[in-house]
Amino acid sequence: MTGLPDDTVLLAELTKEVHRLTDLEAIYRLRLEYYSRVNECDYTSLPDLFADNAEIDFGNLLGRCTGRAGIAAALQGLEHDAFVKLLAHGHVASVEGDHAHGHLFVEGRLVVQNESFIHMGKVDDTYIRTRNGWRIATSCTSYYFAVPLAAGWAVLDNCRPFASP
Repeated sequence: MTGLPDDTVLLAELTKEVHRLTDLEAIYRLRLEYYSRVNECDYTSLPDLFADNAEIDFGNLLGRCTGRAGIAAALQGLEHDAFVKLLAHGHVASVEGDHAHGHLFVEGRLVVQNESFIHMGKVDDTYIRTRNGWRIATSCTSYYFAVPLAAGWAVLDNCRPFASP
């Protein structure tokens, strides 16, 4: 007796781990696709990344939306040449069956009412496996700061929530 698991047990464990890693990779790619579409101003296909009954809190002027139709309506007013560039960092997720949750950090450069801003925040998500693959089920963005680029962010008084630039 060597104390090693038999081949059947080992194969089952490895298969389970491969599925978990495959799910995580799909979730990471889903979130990266979201930011790619935002950065390319592809707002019309953005709702496809969400579950049918998704709930999203953009944490900014777009507010809260429910369902793909609600998300599409919120995004409809955005100009296709709007300047919004977002960079995602440190995405961490965990999977439990057909559900997952995760968070990531986002920094951005954008223009709001003809004023340049820099911002940074945290995004908390839940994900659900659908027949079309993983989709975002809930998403809530909380901003650490959003400041006018001209004023800079070194002076604490210049820091203000993104929702009210």
